[in-house]
Amino acid sequence: MLDSLEYHEACTGNVEPAAPILSIIFVWAFNNGSLIDYMQNDKKIVDALAQFRNKKLSVYEFLMRVCGGELLENDFIDDASAFLSVYVGSGDYYEELMAVFSVNSIYDLPAEYDAFGDFLARIDVKYSVFNKSGKLYD
Repeated sequence: MLDSLEYHEACTGNVEPAAPILSIIFVWAFNNGSLIDYMQNDKKIVDALAQFRNKKLSVYEFLMRVCGGELLENDFIDDASAFLSVYVGSGDYYEELMAVFSVNSIYDLPAEYDAFGDFLARIDVKYSVFNKSGKLYD
């Protein structure tokens, strides 16, 4: 398992503050075509993403609809899965979330789709570097 709300609930006592952490990864993967085919083309996921963008779903509701609150390595195409396993597994993802969003805890992230944009672009850069070198950094 790459990450789950359940894991974070053990840390915070509440799953909802962790929803942005997982949602950023899911949105990035969807936007880049990095989910496995059936997920990438699933109408339920496409509709949930549109509702989240349009503020008709909370970040928590979005995450529960698209992946049940769990991100599994096999939800992603192979190169994205390898990248995310290293990026999330190393802890760099969490550290960068706190630095970029200027928060003291990963549980204080903004919960709106519009707030994710700059960080999604940052993941794109890391993914490109990883695909060229197998490392997160040049």
